[in-house]
Amino acid sequence: MAAEIHSRPQSSRPVLLSKIEGHQDAVTAALLIPKEDGVITASEDRTIRVWLKRDSGQYWPSIYHTMASHQNRVSAIIFSLATEWVISTGHDKCVSWMCTRSGNMLGRHFFTSWASCLQYDFDTQYAFVGDYSGQITLLKLEQNTCSVITTLKGHEGSVACLWWDPIQRLLFSGASDNSIIMWDIGGRKGRTLLLQGHHDKVQSLCYLQFTRQLV
Repeated sequence: MAAEIHSRPQSSRPVLLSKIEGHQDAVTAALLIPKEDGVITASEDRTIRVWLKRDSGQYWPSIYHTMASHQNRVSAIIFSLATEWVISTGHDKCVSWMCTRSGNMLGRHFFTSWASCLQYDFDTQYAFVGDYSGQITLLKLEQNTCSVITTLKGHEGSVACLWWDPIQRLLFSGASDNSIIMWDIGGRKGRTLLLQGHHDKVQSLCYLQFTRQLV
């Protein structure tokens, strides 16, 4: 199940507006479609669904695309408004990209390990995919194909999370080896910075562009 929550103008308390039910297993990710009343959800039932809101305000099961894009759990999803693509990674060791308008699969690329996390640069159509082997693969996605630009190696454990800063063109990765690595993608000199502030695996991270703080 996915839920949509807004704050009322008169109150700072969030109000539950609607629930979206229909997946056969746990929902692993959800995101709003910009400039449209729609939600994209991913689930452990191996499907990605695009839901559009009816005039009644409800997300009815009759208005969605069900995309059987993976053969195992879907781990991450990203929506590109410019191309109308849904890009996703899964535990079937692949990244896939699909057209939200038609619901058709456009392309797929396989890895040797589970694909665990994903980031995307909307200007260049570069996808960063972290996997359980500790590698990060940089892919250039096209309409029906893709090419491997490079592979980033530095972690000694599975990559759990990624964060891409499109302004400074920096990639941050957190892994089960308790470390975070900053990759200077824009500098094109292979510069990296190892950040060690944890005593257990890094599960999530967020980079604030204006203050240049990593949380």
